[in-house]
Amino acid sequence: MLNTRALSKGFGVEVEGVDLGNGLTDELFAEVEKAFYAAQVLVLRAQSLTPAQFVAFAKRLGPPQPHVIDQFHHLEDPNILILLWRITVLETSVCAAAAQTMAASFANGPF
Repeated sequence: MLNTRALSKGFGVEVEGVDLGNGLTDELFAEVEKAFYAAQVLVLRAQSLTPAQFVAFAKRLGPPQPHVIDQFHHLEDPNILILLWRITVLETSVCAAAAQTMAASFANGPF
């Protein structure tokens, strides 16, 4: 069973204990997908994914819709749009969006 935490009343959900880097069974993906569509925003923290792994997950939700402004596309895959790149002494995190309206945070650096 999927472990989720609401981010606010009626909008947004954090999924815990899922490692996208190891791939998801069809059953687990169906649970993640259901949570995403129900909450409209899906957060999966501390994922360590290659651009290919990130896009493969996103494509399971639907066909990519690359942004028309290409200056913020990821160098390895134009299906990934870099929304924010923040580097601090204590952490490196990258927020990106791909395919559908989805967001993910990566605690271990830029892909």
